[in-house]
Amino acid sequence: MKEVNKANIREMLRSMGNATRAELAEHINVSTTTVRSLLCEMQENKEILVIGQDDSSGGRRAERYQLNPERFYGAAFSVNDTLVRYSILNLFGEIAKEGSFSFTPDNLENKMLDVLEKELPADTLRSICIGVPGIVVKDGYRWKNNHGEFEKCVVGKVLREHFCIPVLLENDLNLITIGMGRCHQQMFPQESEEELNIAYIQFDDGCISAGFLSGGRLVRGWNNYSGELGLMPVGGELTLVQKLCSTENIMQYSEIVSTIIKWIILTLNPRYLSLGGPAFRKEAIGIVADILYAEMPSETLPEVLHVDDTWNDYKSGLTSLCVDQMFCSLSLIGEYKG
Repeated sequence: MKEVNKANIREMLRSMGNATRAELAEHINVSTTTVRSLLCEMQENKEILVIGQDDSSGGRRAERYQLNPERFYGAAFSVNDTLVRYSILNLFGEIAKEGSFSFTPDNLENKMLDVLEKELPADTLRSICIGVPGIVVKDGYRWKNNHGEFEKCVVGKVLREHFCIPVLLENDLNLITIGMGRCHQQMFPQESEEELNIAYIQFDDGCISAGFLSGGRLVRGWNNYSGELGLMPVGGELTLVQKLCSTENIMQYSEIVSTIIKWIILTLNPRYLSLGGPAFRKEAIGIVADILYAEMPSETLPEVLHVDDTWNDYKSGLTSLCVDQMFCSLSLIGEYKG
């Protein structure tokens, strides 16, 4: 119960910014005596700071507490084909350090270990989140090499065993979609998270992938395989991505893209649908919109958008996941190490 109450205090200070002992006791529904004891212990561990005192109302002035943003850190890595970008994040999600490094498939784990050993003070790392360009599997991810064959990287297992903390891997398209949802909520805070329905389709050379938020929740599927649209068979021996890549006529290209969107509308009925990626042909946007308006009931049509640059969405999604994982790890770390 003590660890549960500590976790509740952290979450309250995270959401409120700062609070007095009485305010914390009221919000987490425990006695002020219990809160006093927990706060003393957390101060000794340098988890929280006293940032001032409230004005006196005749009695002793109440101290106001805040999380110590520099006590714990999380590490967020985004893996591309040959480049990794990383950010070291404090408890507030602020970037303490950032950088990048190149890698080859056989030295990714060692490169990440070097960064974490050099960039972080001892005993401060509490979460590692990695965005990967492939299918997340147990202990790592599967990616397609230059020969079109799938290989497995076990970077998650290596880092977890070295630091004895949970390591979370997430597909890059899912992170972009999470980031789009966060940005949307910041722009429209009046909209309920439970009503947030977003689909993002990315067109790369030789690949069509997607990420989905349904009811504010990421759709991962049973084995993290949701969104691999390009592998769908479309008749004969062709996959969807092969058919799209072999189509030069812009009208035929737009009809295929429209068909993809119609599948998604009829399956998930998103409110917002974004198209992007280096292989997407921007000139198709208007034609796609015309086809959808002509062939689909207006009540089902999402707002169709084009996204030129998704890096900020990717970074936002990865950062939020890393910070959330940090707070989860603070509650689980004792059990995990044990």
